[in-house]
Amino acid sequence: MVFFFSSGILVGAFLVYPVAGKSALGYLGSTPFDVRISPAALALLIFTNNVKVVLLIVLSALAVIGPPLIVFLNGVIVGAVSMYAVERTSIVTLLLSLTPHGVIEVPAILYVSARSYAFGISVWKEILHKSRGNTHTHALELVRALLVTIVLLFIAAVIEAFVTPRIAGIDYVFKP
Repeated sequence: MVFFFSSGILVGAFLVYPVAGKSALGYLGSTPFDVRISPAALALLIFTNNVKVVLLIVLSALAVIGPPLIVFLNGVIVGAVSMYAVERTSIVTLLLSLTPHGVIEVPAILYVSARSYAFGISVWKEILHKSRGNTHTHALELVRALLVTIVLLFIAAVIEAFVTPRIAGIDYVFKP
């Protein structure tokens, strides 16, 4: 999963951002209305968004390609947004704004993605009669990974909303 996420970051940073990212992200930053959001509301927004992504990863496990594809696409978004942020601020600000919560969030998502992928492979092996008995174990590991990931995503969201802005010196103002 690390390979898919890293590849996505590179694609987002060096292919997507130069072609489409500048105009798309620039448009979002040019709207005339400022919306301030409380850190608690921001934490809830971040947490629910990340849980949706994780649930999509888990639900796509039977497709087998689902978890790696979603991880790759998230990497693309991180890469494109990172390039946009570096152009507007600095690499230091980018690192300060990603690292505090990212050290928890990214491994948690990669962990549940790997467990989802293993579960999907196990189910297909059993369906195709290539193995027996591992699906139950993989299902339990996936449920455990999902629960651990949800807790870690909550912690990461709180850090991202309350701690990261202070460390990075940024003020969250959204432009709808």
